[in-house]
Amino acid sequence: MTTRFHSGSAPDGSGLFYVMGPSGSGKDSLLRALRERLQRDDRIVVAHRYITRAADENEASVALSADEFHRRVDLGCLALHWNSHGLHYGIGVEIEQWLAQGIKVVV
Repeated sequence: MTTRFHSGSAPDGSGLFYVMGPSGSGKDSLLRALRERLQRDDRIVVAHRYITRAADENEASVALSADEFHRRVDLGCLALHWNSHGLHYGIGVEIEQWLAQGIKVVV
């Protein structure tokens, strides 16, 4: 995984939180359940992913062609990006603004 910034949780509980696990372990279901339970005034967001495949109904993803994905990497549009199973995944730089505002970000 390539990151553009230092991540982690501050002593006050703010920060960037990763949900990780093997394919099929329920990460997207867990993130969807979190999204469904968030209240309007909760200072938590679940970041959407940019992916080089079609998104399914369980995930908040934006499908991109491989060329468009690499173009966005080159332009610095992705704060995090990685490869898995021959596909490319990324998280947009918008999370940097959310973190700067003290919003908890879950990826």
